[in-house]
Amino acid sequence: MTVRMGKDMHSALKTEQVSHVRVQGLQLMLQRLPWAKGDVAFSLHVAPNTFSTSGLQLTEALSYLGFQRQHCPFTEAPEGFCDWVDEKTDVNHVAEGVLRVHEISPSPSGILLPADYDFLSPKVLDIS
Repeated sequence: MTVRMGKDMHSALKTEQVSHVRVQGLQLMLQRLPWAKGDVAFSLHVAPNTFSTSGLQLTEALSYLGFQRQHCPFTEAPEGFCDWVDEKTDVNHVAEGVLRVHEISPSPSGILLPADYDFLSPKVLDIS
């Protein structure tokens, strides 16, 4: 994911929603953020809206994949998981990747063990 140092991924001269999708407990929004002519970035905002009493939570999957939990005015929930992304980011593809990480239960106990982290690598899952 692209890093934009010194910029706020929630404000710009005029924010524009590029794409939006809702799938299996996730709301994803790709935002275009222009600060000046030629100074434009894109950020992805994800809000999980389901909870389970066991296993890996969507919030844990999002954190593992590098999204940062913070106040997010673009999502319906007061907090979301956000990160800088490329303008060509396919929100459906990201949603599928997040759900794959969430659905994987590597150990019988449902607890992630150190050996499981290589298997769950964002690079292996091809969602970066």
